Amino acid sequence: MRRDSAQGPVWLKHRRLSIYDLDDRSAQPMVSANGNEAIVFNGAIYNFRDLRVELAAAGDVFRTDGDTEVLLAAIKRWGPAALDRFNGMFAFVIHDAQRGRLFAARDRFGVKPLNLWAGHTPSGRTGIAFASELKQLLTIPGVVARADQDVLHDFLHFGITDHSARTAFTGLAAVPAGHLVEIDLARGLPTTHDAVPTRRWYDLPPAASTPIDAEDAVGLVRRSMRNAVRLRLAADVPVGSCLSGGIDSSAIVGTIADIRRGNEGSAAQQHCVSAVFPGASVDESRYVDAVAARWPGIHVHRVEPDHERLVHELDRLIWHQDEPFGSTSIFAQWSVFGAARRAGLTVMLDGQGADELFGGYLPMHGAHLGDLVRAGRLVAAARSATSVMSGAGPSIKRQALWTAADLLPQRLTTLGRRFAGQLPMARWLKEPAADFRVAPRHDDVGRGGGMDALSRRLLQATSLPMLLRFEDRNSMAFGIEARVPFLDVHVVEAAMTIGGRYNIIDGETKWIERRAFADVLPREVLARRDKIGFAAPEAQWFRGALKAQARQGLKDAVDMLGSRVDAARLLKDCNAMLDGTRAYDTALWRLWCLAAWARTFRVAI
Repeated sequence: MRRDSAQGPVWLKHRRLSIYDLDDRSAQPMVSANGNEAIVFNGAIYNFRDLRVELAAAGDVFRTDGDTEVLLAAIKRWGPAALDRFNGMFAFVIHDAQRGRLFAARDRFGVKPLNLWAGHTPSGRTGIAFASELKQLLTIPGVVARADQDVLHDFLHFGITDHSARTAFTGLAAVPAGHLVEIDLARGLPTTHDAVPTRRWYDLPPAASTPIDAEDAVGLVRRSMRNAVRLRLAADVPVGSCLSGGIDSSAIVGTIADIRRGNEGSAAQQHCVSAVFPGASVDESRYVDAVAARWPGIHVHRVEPDHERLVHELDRLIWHQDEPFGSTSIFAQWSVFGAARRAGLTVMLDGQGADELFGGYLPMHGAHLGDLVRAGRLVAAARSATSVMSGAGPSIKRQALWTAADLLPQRLTTLGRRFAGQLPMARWLKEPAADFRVAPRHDDVGRGGGMDALSRRLLQATSLPMLLRFEDRNSMAFGIEARVPFLDVHVVEAAMTIGGRYNIIDGETKWIERRAFADVLPREVLARRDKIGFAAPEAQWFRGALKAQARQGLKDAVDMLGSRVDAARLLKDCNAMLDGTRAYDTALWRLWCLAAWARTFRVAI
């Protein structure tokens, strides 16, 4: 769709995945009744029916039964203040022809992507473009696929991406989660992405000034999560859920089953999709079986991602992801969404966000110990440390020590982390870093130590933005809408208000989550103390059937990176990993993936 503006034509394009109101009347771009406003929108507004009633009472007339028209009417009536009323995931752009303005916004936690480019075309015209995927922006005349060296350095050194507005492509950026953009076209367009007028419209609430009772906190999490799941079950297409066998996805599956058992929702068969790895240490089949046994009527579709399929589908996977990614767990997730599509499912619920909210990551042990020590609760700290050291595997012990090292004076922190065995492996980078080269988004978030600070930093800066990109690209590649109940605004704000005091108790992670879902989780899952994460048997693949391809991938990476790396040390370290004489590190995959990414997008490194 082309529309005129003071700065030239405005083009709006959209490819719809129909979830609400499957009729063509809800197609996009959608134009308001008076023709002034036009919108392209990616996502879902879960409370759109309630908003529709309120807007209709105020005089709005609706032609469709979907959420897009409601979103457009809400912005038209309430302006940016409407964003606070939305419960959902969204990225959208609205052109107001009468006022000559562009308005764009992204949801609170960045579940849906919103990328941008601003600059000059070869013809000398100034332009700005928004897109769901970076590859769309690469088609703009004059845009060259050139690597951002600082972003790639952080990826190689720390295995992290999506931690700032910058992307792996120079000149292409992301609108951060919880931000909006307003552009007055009559005043001209920004000439770089840094000049785009972006401002934050949402931030996390502070923890309650008065501690919340444990029983009340558990009840708050249970109620808010149950409502979040119920909202995300509403769709005009088949709905399923991912099931890894971990606490988070199992809690969602159990909650769905309990809602349906209580005649609060559909009585249709409940479909789940699981990735399993028979015989591998990362296989969680027995926990998947336990969930299925706990709730008769669940149908589990199992997929077994293997190394042959990884090699066969790698280029396609990288093309959909847009940027490099840090482990083959992304391939496992890709396989789950592919299986969901083959099973006829269009919406999938998943457990992203729970680890960040409820203390599921390994370093949080150290943050918890730090909180106890700083509060003078030395007996509780000793009890918790003893529990971790006696019941946890070596990886948890090292991670706990690594984070607890932050309790030391600054000059001793590096020594403490070295003792913990958790310094970054990438010794072969010519310019090693003690910190990120690119400041994490929301860099003011989580300053200082402690559980609350770490949780907020993971949620807004270093962990979740990356994981949400993986999930969005993998799901949309197969025409699946992924919904994440743990990132419902009421669930997140409940967790932030409670704070991290109930996340880990006596060494038990996710203490509050376990109790909030105790009635819907099977005993085997509820009692889990391991932390596998959602992983593929990467080390086993690389030391076995993929060893030859891995060596070739390393050679390609060395040739591509040139003087940026110490080639001799890199090959020595990685070959030792392949031969099993050195502990496996995902840096091996990062190098292979980076080389494949550069080849797929013809990137100038």
